[in-house]
Amino acid sequence: PLTGTAFVTETLEYLAEMFGVQIEHEELTEEQVYELDTYRAYKYAAEFVSSWDTPTEMIAAEFTKRQWSEEDWVKLKEMGVGFVADFKEFREHLKGRGFSASFLDDIDLGSKTIFAHGNLIYTIKDEYGRPVGFAARNLSDTGSKFVNQRTTGVKCNIYQKGKRLYNLNHALRYKSEGPLYIMEGYSDVISSNLRGFNRSVAICGTALTNDHLLCLKEHGIYNVVLCLD
Repeated sequence: PLTGTAFVTETLEYLAEMFGVQIEHEELTEEQVYELDTYRAYKYAAEFVSSWDTPTEMIAAEFTKRQWSEEDWVKLKEMGVGFVADFKEFREHLKGRGFSASFLDDIDLGSKTIFAHGNLIYTIKDEYGRPVGFAARNLSDTGSKFVNQRTTGVKCNIYQKGKRLYNLNHALRYKSEGPLYIMEGYSDVISSNLRGFNRSVAICGTALTNDHLLCLKEHGIYNVVLCLD
């Protein structure tokens, strides 16, 4: 990270340790602590979602439908694809990391519609690879087919759906190799990556916005190909 609190706690501290430079810390503000805790909570939530060993019957059927074989499981977990078999266990895991129930609800990690049994869950990361949001494909016969998160709360909104591009952190590594392919859905990007196609991102189930284009411009990407349904 090049900006924000994470620049100090991650980038600067890492470089100082590497080069043997002593740095002095100032006391963090309440807002900075809240921001760090939000990122930490999403990191632990993403680890839980992708910590499965064997998919449930419903999830396995979806994998088969999309031709994601057992050989793809490691890559799927690396991309943050998974599920929550027990919502209560998920919540207790996060509370065991030191987060209160009220804090988890404030940052939208109390959503039973996203972290429901039977949902295939996608972890959305920022350009630095930090988990900032989640989306889900409802595999049951009831309710909405897709469940998308729109915000992480008023106090620290690290996920804004109209600004994020799914898989951008991975695609940026290969931007010099050719155009960036903008797809519509998470599964489209996952399938392309499983077959070795690394320059693809998704618009998170929303319209392509000016903010998306500005984000690409900030990272020096001007050559794009739209692959929308």
